[in-house]
Amino acid sequence: MKPSVGRIVHFHTSNGPAAAIVINVHSELEVDLQVFHADGSIKWVTDVPAGVAVGCWDWPPRV
Repeated sequence: MKPSVGRIVHFHTSNGPAAAIVINVHSELEVDLQVFHADGSIKWVTDVPAGVAVGCWDWPPRV
């Protein structure tokens, strides 16, 4: 899948994945996100690489 503006992805934190919306696409492997944390805080993160490590984004699993 290719990331596009408005898509929902996971942003990996040290506490597990957080929901995020793609705000800008730099490439298929790098995006800017608006991240929604479980405590209600919202964070803007830029130049986020794709991956499963902390600080990276990935697609949510299909269920």
